[in-house]
Order: sequence, then C-alpha cells, then structure tokens
Amino acid sequence: MKLTEEQATTLITNVALASIHHNEDLALVDEGRTAFAELAWVMEAVADADLTDDDRDTLRILCGRAITDPTTYRGDFVDQVLAAIPQEAARSFEG
Repeated sequence: MKLTEEQATTLITNVALASIHHNEDLALVDEGRTAFAELAWVMEAVADADLTDDDRDTLRILCGRAITDPTTYRGDFVDQVLAAIPQEAARSFEG
C-alpha cells in the first residue's frame, strides 16, 4: 500500500473528525449519519490513490474501526497509514 503525504494527512484528519462526530444513537434516527456514510466520506481522500482492491479493503476496515472505536483502533490505523508513505514524510508525523 502506498499513499502520498497529502493523502495520508487528509485520511488521518478525516478519520479523526469522523470519530469525534460519530454517534451510534444519532445514526439510528438520521440515515446520513451512519458509520457507512462517514466511511464513504473518509475514503474520498484516497479515491485517486494507487491501491489494490485488497489494500483499499484493508484501509476501509482500518478507517471504519478507528471511526467507531478510536480508543482501541487509533494506533493500528495511524501505524498502517504512516507505513504507507515514504520514510521522510512519516518522520515528520512522528515529531
């Protein structure tokens, strides 16, 4: 899986925003607020990325987990996204 620094930054930011705003109770009364809808919005960041179908499916699962249960899955998600960008760009995220 390969992502540009811009794609990775946008993906991480969008997943963070989606996880903050995700609310299972609201999803029950507003069809536009489901995890599936949030995930579709998040995946737009990598729509033009050169990913295999398997990579795209893996990324979709990682994003979905990070949105619905960020405490448990945030680390795995960020680690996988940072591993998909060039080393120099990944170091800038680590501070």
